[in-house]
This record gives sequence, C-alpha cells and structure tokens, in this order.
Amino acid sequence: MGLAISWSILGGFSGHWSFGHTLYIGVGAFVAGNLVPALGAGWSTFGILLTCMASGGIASALLALILAYPLLRLRGIYFAIAMLGLAELSSELASNVRIGALFGSDGPRDADEITRDALALTAIESMGNLPATALTVGNLRRLELAKAIATSPRLLLADEPCAGLNATET
Repeated sequence: MGLAISWSILGGFSGHWSFGHTLYIGVGAFVAGNLVPALGAGWSTFGILLTCMASGGIASALLALILAYPLLRLRGIYFAIAMLGLAELSSELASNVRIGALFGSDGPRDADEITRDALALTAIESMGNLPATALTVGNLRRLELAKAIATSPRLLLADEPCAGLNATET
C-alpha cells in the first residue's frame, strides 16, 4: 500500500500518470492462481499464501523491469497512453473468462471447456477473441456474467444485470 501511494505521489510530480496497474496486478494474480493447484496437498494454507504472494510479486516486478526501460523514456500524456494501451492489450475477452475458470477447474483443458460453456451460455462465444474494449455496453455486462459463471458458483446473485441498458444495448 505504501509503495503504491509513493508511486502515485512520485509519478504525479514527475509527470508519469500510470494507468497500467491492472496489468501488473493481473500478472501477479495469474501467476499466483496457477501456482495454487501446482503446490497441491502437503502445504499449509499459510505456506501456500506466502509462496503465491511472493511469486506473484516477483513476476510483476520482472515484467515492470522489462517494460520500465522503454516506457520511462516517455513523458506526460505519452506515458499515460502507453500504459493504458498495455493494460488494454492484456484484457482479451476469452482470457478474462478463462482466468475465472482456472480457479474452479482441474487444469487448462477443463478451463478451456468451462470458458467455452460460459461464453456460449451468455451468447458471446463468437466474440471470444475480441478485446473487451471492442464490446458494447450490453456485451460487457454479458462478459461480467460469463466471468462469474466460469468460477462455478453454487449460487449466483445477479442484482439486475441488465439495469440501465436501453433496447439497443442488450
């Protein structure tokens, strides 16, 4: 928390407005999420937690080090646009749903099947390779439902998932 606040203050004073935090958070979460099934039985919950946190942090830090050299040469709005672009590149629709499916599956093959089923159930399977930014408001709502369905919940409470949409957005 302290590092994030420090970066916000330092970045603001130096003209580096960063919108790429989601990229680094996503990489850390992806590494940690894929590590949990690999660790398996025999590990304590606290051991798994520490290992996943450390691995996710290291993966995010390595990505940041790789991207820092070219990106920190940019100033002002150019840096902000580059970071926003990187964050958007990492938001492919099918990958969004697949990450949720990995948490409730037995492996990548099972996760692919769960992803296809969730996209088909929400009627956006034909848009699986599009970036989330290319979707209409109505299809973004469907994406949110597909991500929730992919985690295989016992009960899904969706409080008006189509609230605020007009006839052209559904």
